[in-house]
Amino acid sequence: MTVVVTYQNLPKKTNSLAVANGDGSFTIIVNRSLDDQERKKAVAHEIRHISRNDFVCPDAGVAELLCHESEEFQMPSDIEIFYKD
Repeated sequence: MTVVVTYQNLPKKTNSLAVANGDGSFTIIVNRSLDDQERKKAVAHEIRHISRNDFVCPDAGVAELLCHESEEFQMPSDIEIFYKD
């Protein structure tokens, strides 16, 4: 799994979001205003959504609830993360 992380200006209430790309990779957009620790948490949160395949869930609110309620998260071993400023 390939993930590109980029930092952009997002609304204050939006820490991050993930986008599935046509080539099977994913882009995680992280709010530029977050500090380093918050950025790490945001990236881990989005990778969790990607790993759970939450993109097929028709209700984003339900996907968020399930993501927050799920058990301890293990980072996938097959992930390649590229950071782009």
